[in-house]
Amino acid sequence: MQDIVRGFLEAIRLVLAVDPELAEIVWLSLRVSGIALLISTLLGIPVGVLLGLRRVPGHGLVTATLYTGMGLPPVVVGLFVYLLLSRSGPLGALGWLFTPKAMIVAQSIIAFPLVAGLTMAAVRSVDPAPPGRFRLDRRDRQGTQPPAHRAFTGRDDRSAADPRHEPLAGGQPEQPHGTASRPTCSTGFWVWR
Repeated sequence: MQDIVRGFLEAIRLVLAVDPELAEIVWLSLRVSGIALLISTLLGIPVGVLLGLRRVPGHGLVTATLYTGMGLPPVVVGLFVYLLLSRSGPLGALGWLFTPKAMIVAQSIIAFPLVAGLTMAAVRSVDPAPPGRFRLDRRDRQGTQPPAHRAFTGRDDRSAADPRHEPLAGGQPEQPHGTASRPTCSTGFWVWR
């Protein structure tokens, strides 16, 4: 227990003293992680958007591979990169083993499936607008004033005779059964029609 406490106190001393060796290690970690994230983002976002918008050949296999990559333990990725970059490995001639470049490769492999998979899921979750049906309007789909207008003016221009417009909790109109809802901005200025 004494060793743990001593080690913890020494770590605090190094941080507070801004030890140059510690600062170099922290800078290397931030640089490696930043470059790996940049590479993963530059590659993963376009792949995620493509998979989210289109059905490409082998779409199911690619999606399953992405989801599998999200769950890969970093130790497995590290072993894979080690085998790739070792002297007898296919990329051994590069001489990157145990260098920051190898760390960047490993972290990029870890982050790529996360970036691509989350981007794909986000793109798939957006309700696409029919072509030519996006327009600027100050009324929502039922022709009523947007919630922000009602809040500021205290007026509600909805027809009381229409049962669809009975306010629910929060003042939102009820959707008729079987009607698909289209996204609207909370101010009601941009409306899918």
